[in-house]
Amino acid sequence: MAKYLVIARHGSYDLNDAGKLTPRGEHQMRRLKKQLRLLISPREEARPKFFCLASADLPGIKSVFAIRYGGQILLDDDLFAHTTLPADQLERIARLINEHASRFDVLVVVTHAIITKALPPYLARMFGFHCGLPDAPLGYGQAVVFDEDKRTVSRLKS
Repeated sequence: MAKYLVIARHGSYDLNDAGKLTPRGEHQMRRLKKQLRLLISPREEARPKFFCLASADLPGIKSVFAIRYGGQILLDDDLFAHTTLPADQLERIARLINEHASRFDVLVVVTHAIITKALPPYLARMFGFHCGLPDAPLGYGQAVVFDEDKRTVSRLKS
């Protein structure tokens, strides 16, 4: 697994404008990027340091989430959900995370509210992490972080 796994809710965006972030959403994602800088430290390692998985309906994330630190971004349909969460979707997301997690120091998953509520406790059980988070979705631009060394899940602080 990556040293840090971050589950984040996207910034606010315009449903009528092909997923383009609103000015407020751009600000929320820039704030998230600042928070992530605290986790991403330059190291002399061969593997890339940063990877972002995002919902396929959020193409605006690419323009705001400037990829630095040797990072990459991938948009994926499994990270999309608005009102319902199919029974096997968390399992598909977990497989997607496992596919990429061992190759990066920090893996960020940017997705929707319903997934940000269900995914952290699901992954905590799966990976054996202590998860003391409230049972609620994240607000726009908010995130939780899985710390591999401490084996804990907590809110990402600025």
